[in-house]
Amino acid sequence: MSAASAQARQAANDGGKKSSPIQSVAVLDAAFAQGLGTGEIAVLSYAAERALLALIDERRARAIALRLRVPVIGSGALRAQLKRHGLINSVQAVFDAWKLYGYFVSQAVQNDILLRSGEG
Repeated sequence: MSAASAQARQAANDGGKKSSPIQSVAVLDAAFAQGLGTGEIAVLSYAAERALLALIDERRARAIALRLRVPVIGSGALRAQLKRHGLINSVQAVFDAWKLYGYFVSQAVQNDILLRSGEG
């Protein structure tokens, strides 16, 4: 289990224990200063307040989250974990569906995730 997964599981077990309001303000200020969108800022702030794992795909937002010590997971890695736990049958099928709806995932990222999920 990754450190981020362990942190997310611990936060869930703790009932989403909140961090200090000062930490939340610092996260908001840093994210806003880096030019993130309101959705990304909201996700980072919510995750920081509750010591949760943030689901973020955009590269710049992930980098800022890591600097702020907000643990992150991407959509693709989440799908690999869902498959490992038997909640979905095929990661490739998810990528195919995403493509139909215009969601782009580079072939290199797809290959990495498929390999990690036993489909590569």
